Amino acid sequence: MSEVYKKLEKVVSKEFLSNDIYVRHAYSRNVDLVLQGVPDIIIRPIDAKEISEILKIANEENIAVIPRGAGICEFGGSKPIGDGGIVLDMKRMNNIINLDEDNLITTVEAGISWGKLNEYLCRFGLYTGCMGPGSGMSASVGGGISHHSVGGGGCAKYGACTNQLISLEVVLPTGEIIETGSQANKYSKLPFNRFGNGPDLAGLFCGDNGIFGVKTKISLQVFPKPEFAEYKTFLMPRKSAVTAAQIMNEIRQKGIDVYDAMFIPDVVVAIGSDQGFFPLWEHLKRRRGMFFYTIEANSEVELNENVKKLDDMILNKKSENLGPEISDGNIAK
Repeated sequence: MSEVYKKLEKVVSKEFLSNDIYVRHAYSRNVDLVLQGVPDIIIRPIDAKEISEILKIANEENIAVIPRGAGICEFGGSKPIGDGGIVLDMKRMNNIINLDEDNLITTVEAGISWGKLNEYLCRFGLYTGCMGPGSGMSASVGGGISHHSVGGGGCAKYGACTNQLISLEVVLPTGEIIETGSQANKYSKLPFNRFGNGPDLAGLFCGDNGIFGVKTKISLQVFPKPEFAEYKTFLMPRKSAVTAAQIMNEIRQKGIDVYDAMFIPDVVVAIGSDQGFFPLWEHLKRRRGMFFYTIEANSEVELNENVKKLDDMILNKKSENLGPEISDGNIAK
């Protein structure tokens, strides 16, 4: 492995390369807390060209490469399954490349977090719609695309974050650099369309966990952020799972365009509250399932009408509104 290390030093400077045992152990974990494997080498590239050279070396030496975004994933996608391999840490590739305000498309490096991107977009009254994975806003955009992520907010309205995908720059396992969508056409100056250029090659890299290639640049559709919003949380009655399913179905059947709607089962609420994971609910005498929603609107009249419809259908199921403030247990807010 020392020969491989020397080869990688010619690609990335020593500052961004490590085979130190403490560093390697740190990269054997993410938020799921299960130790699966310790990598041989950690490397932090700066662009697609460096990644291309790294993958070529890995091919020559027959070494596994594990792409890692922010390491926030809850399912182990960003760490080795067994000992060995090279962890490709994307944290240095975290820049916003372009915002096309006319066509509402942003292009970013794959290592940028959903939080940093949305903090930038909010200056223009925009957001990404789906906010990526449920593991949090510190997760990387590349990781979200690699996992077909939902749960970070907005998936009820916008679907998985891959629904917003316009184009990708990807380094294939061979080291070849390709582009998908409109950017596969050499005459296209800016990303504008995912489809209409033949097969949807971008779809191959959605949900692949980085196996089919390393994403380096990502173009996403962005959206104007509605001015008005409401957030409510409800304590469910007994048989909360059945009740929550009925509410979800009714929301769809009535065509109410919620931004987010989520059910947290009884057992998760009970154990989570006892373990201190849900301090907002520690004061509750009944530890039952929770249902919460977020809804947006472009006018106060539209917002109030939809809130009334939602509240009526939820309260008619004998659910209890926890109150408007976070201190009341309103986790939605």
